[in-house]
Amino acid sequence: METALRFAAAVGFLIPFIPGVWLIRSGLSAPTTQDMAIPIAIGAFLAGNAVFVGAVLLFAAENLGDARGGSSAR
Repeated sequence: METALRFAAAVGFLIPFIPGVWLIRSGLSAPTTQDMAIPIAIGAFLAGNAVFVGAVLLFAAENLGDARGGSSAR
């Protein structure tokens, strides 16, 4: 279960993070400021959520491992 949560944390982090960074990059390379605002805002939201979801799932995996006497390397 701990491994499944760690895998879910990695996938839950990467799925919104990659499009978020892509949107930020496309917003920064936009020709006008009106064209750059929306992609940067959405990209920052996605990247921020990715970090939060990944951290919560990794925290849950660590606590599950500690509760079951797992081999969490700390």
